[in-house]
Amino acid sequence: MDLPVTVCWGERDTWIPPAKGEELASLIPGARLRTIPDAGHLVPLDAPARLLAALLTFLTD
Repeated sequence: MDLPVTVCWGERDTWIPPAKGEELASLIPGARLRTIPDAGHLVPLDAPARLLAALLTFLTD
C-alpha cells in the first residue's frame, strides 16, 4: 500500500544530522523531506509554527 509520507527534520539537528533525514526519506518510496529552519533535534519545541506549517502543507497537498 502506498501512503504519502513527509519526513520533518531540524535543519540544525546536531544529535542526528540532516543527512540522516535525507537518507531516511530516500528509503521510503515517494517520501518528501522537509527540513525545518532554525530547528534542532526537538523540532516541535524549537520551531512549532514552522513544523505546523510543514504539516499543514503536507495534509492539504
